[in-house]
Amino acid sequence: MASTCRFLFTNQEGKKISLDSLKGKIIIADFFFTHCPTICPTLTANMKRLAESIHNGQRVGDQTNKQIHFLSFSIDPERDSVERLKYWADRFQVDPEQWWLLTGEKKEIYDYIINELKVLQKMVWE
Repeated sequence: MASTCRFLFTNQEGKKISLDSLKGKIIIADFFFTHCPTICPTLTANMKRLAESIHNGQRVGDQTNKQIHFLSFSIDPERDSVERLKYWADRFQVDPEQWWLLTGEKKEIYDYIINELKVLQKMVWE
């Protein structure tokens, strides 16, 4: 991500998160919403498996890869409150030290996804 990218969103713990919090890290991101009955639970479960394979602290000693951080952006921030994200995080046993579920103002989230992450197609869920 370019150094000019800026965002300020809120994670599942209610903490304000900025891009500066991730300086020097590799970011693995996806997009979801907690009221999604079909693909989102599977997507989150797959991200969880990926996170566990990268951050396997059950090996001898702590070999957690601290250079990688996971972000899941809610594309339904009107309904995905901090409490709802916390529920989702607890449901999938998301480690908040390594993976943030993010919410914020819808315009800011979509602007960031489209203009900074360069998702080229107009999102069908708008």
